[in-house]
Amino acid sequence: MIKQNINNTQKLIDFLTKENNSYSVFILSRLDRKSTDLDKQKTQLHHIIPTHQLGPNLQWNLVRLTIEKHAQAHELLFENYQNVYDLGASQMLRGQFKEGWETIRQKTLENRRNNKSDRFNSEIQRELGKRPKKQRACYARHPYIKAALERGFDLFNKESGSIVKIGPCECNHMVGVIDKLMSHPDMKNER
Repeated sequence: MIKQNINNTQKLIDFLTKENNSYSVFILSRLDRKSTDLDKQKTQLHHIIPTHQLGPNLQWNLVRLTIEKHAQAHELLFENYQNVYDLGASQMLRGQFKEGWETIRQKTLENRRNNKSDRFNSEIQRELGKRPKKQRACYARHPYIKAALERGFDLFNKESGSIVKIGPCECNHMVGVIDKLMSHPDMKNER
């Protein structure tokens, strides 16, 4: 759907009349209806020009529909204009939340990949790789171990007299402490 300088109800009706497809016929039939017909039913507002097509959130672009008809409107949008976001919206309105979110997620991922944005942009990835790494928080469960890992400590070997220093938040679990201890040169015989 192409938004062609539509900024009021009359221009919207003219545009839908020219389109003359199943979606425009569906919407035009709903625009003529009195809103009192829907007073006893659960309704939702539907953007005639969808927000993903930059349709405004203004009164002339909104129509009240029952939930079933709202799902049907998005299904007709998908059939006529092949925008996957409408398919996802239709699925979610019909209660197929998992399928709807997956449809939208896949399309968004495809758009990001095609536009080479965020994680698909090699320049951004290079820049992120140059940044200093943030120290991970300790995730030990025992409060004593967690406190020791957060403040750091020294391990002293009585036999050799060597010390292995564990800095504050250097290791976020005891396995990291053991790895550092075992990589110390004095522990060569123990490996």
